[in-house]
Amino acid sequence: MLKDSEIRAALKAKIQDGLAEFYTGQSPAVDVNVYGYWVLAHRDGESAALLRVRTGRDAGKVHTWMIGSDSSRITRSDMHGKDPVAFAMTGGLKKSGVNRRDVLKSFKIWAYLEYNDDGDEVDNSENALTEEVEYIVNYLAKFPTLGLTDSSLQGCMPMQIEEMEIVNYGEILANVAFCSIDVVMFKSVT
Repeated sequence: MLKDSEIRAALKAKIQDGLAEFYTGQSPAVDVNVYGYWVLAHRDGESAALLRVRTGRDAGKVHTWMIGSDSSRITRSDMHGKDPVAFAMTGGLKKSGVNRRDVLKSFKIWAYLEYNDDGDEVDNSENALTEEVEYIVNYLAKFPTLGLTDSSLQGCMPMQIEEMEIVNYGEILANVAFCSIDVVMFKSVT
């Protein structure tokens, strides 16, 4: 079965590929940090230094994506949509699929873009981040296994945008999109 770090590395690679495609033809080039792990010490960082890009159009500004593990849940594949007590009472736990468990691994994805509101309702950082994130949602949907070939991998659920807000990082503000993606695998328990 795949390790969380392997799934995060695959997510990172696909997000980088999607961002490269999204920004193709932009001049000057747009660079975006993509980390396959949580780089801040806590949710609302005191400093935005790790979120700033060093080169490209946004050099010195916050423009970063991060991927972190959220949770891992194990269920029986034959129980989906059934009441667990009724299922156990009818002997379902002994009849079908006793040697297989579905593992649902959830990952949080955060996208950051330095706040910019020059009084324009169209050209602002909230709209720019929304377009970028929606593009990545659609891009990842093209790769249900993230390019991974592990036989236990069943696929990914579509990435979800859960919330967008403005976060204060000391001297700067950043628009942040809080997203999630679930990866489904199966595991034999024999």
